Amino acid sequence: MDSERARSSVASVLRRARTVVLSSHEKVDADGAGSALGLAAGLRTFGVSAVVALPSPLPENLRFLPGAAECVVAGPGTPLPATLDGADVFLSLDCGAASRLGALRPLAESCPAFVNVDHHASNEGFGNHRWVDESYAAVGVMAFELLCELGAPLSLEVCLPLYTALVYDTGGFAFSNTDPRSHRMAAACIGRGVRPEVVTAALHRSRSLDSWKFSAEAIATLRTSPDGAVAWMTLTREMMGRHGLAEGRIPELVEIPVSLASTRIAFLLTEVEGAVRVSLRSRCPVGVQEIAARHGGGGHARAAGMTLPGTLEAAEALVRAEVEAALGAWSRARRETGLPPQDA
Repeated sequence: MDSERARSSVASVLRRARTVVLSSHEKVDADGAGSALGLAAGLRTFGVSAVVALPSPLPENLRFLPGAAECVVAGPGTPLPATLDGADVFLSLDCGAASRLGALRPLAESCPAFVNVDHHASNEGFGNHRWVDESYAAVGVMAFELLCELGAPLSLEVCLPLYTALVYDTGGFAFSNTDPRSHRMAAACIGRGVRPEVVTAALHRSRSLDSWKFSAEAIATLRTSPDGAVAWMTLTREMMGRHGLAEGRIPELVEIPVSLASTRIAFLLTEVEGAVRVSLRSRCPVGVQEIAARHGGGGHARAAGMTLPGTLEAAEALVRAEVEAALGAWSRARRETGLPPQDA
């Protein structure tokens, strides 16, 4: 099914809905949360009972969004609230695997309509209704198009979360996924009262002093391969504890190694209990999604992630070896010497 037909099919499901639960992946980000909040607000204009339920709490910098205070958080081992009972549609947004819905997965799979709307190339194709298109810069844009097809009023309550989703996933319109469709949506949202400076302040100018001190210590772990093509940083649980940062409050630091002049691929290692979370970024034609997929993760060619069992040291050795092998394979396949060119 082509993308336009898939969107229309999902719109038809939502048009018939009476009760919808909207959700996203664990450790939700601005694209997942913003898409859910904006789409929920739009559906309510048709009299739909729309509840946003997430498998983990909203990050603090997203709590300015309309509807954030009413989000249901369904953590592991916690009974689901009665407000989620009887839903006829479960809408998963910006989630590449059903397992990442956490404690909400059983509810999703029991709904008559389990809808999967996503833009990750690694999406596993779950659900009985799907619109998956990796050409979209953000799922927030897909949610915006769904509401336009449904004819929903594009109020500030709808547009602010969707615009926030778009700004986050395009890096403030700086990433290569930014396209004319992104700017058309941004213009429509600003025309309906969204103030870009408010979104920028919430996403990027609301950090604590402890957070910045943590970042300063983290920068001291910055390392590169001898040729500078690979750059990485490591974050330990001890560092986080010393600066009073819970896991959900850690700033996005992978942009530091990826910003070095010679970097082709960067990664960030974050120690969690019994495992290491890995964030990967690419600035060259060598994608990182395949590396993540080999270890149970996923994402996009330019941005992907995974979780590895074991220690930071073991994870560092494995990821560095795989990244360097991918860079070398790209050059050998083209019978070229040297590094792949930067193109971002």
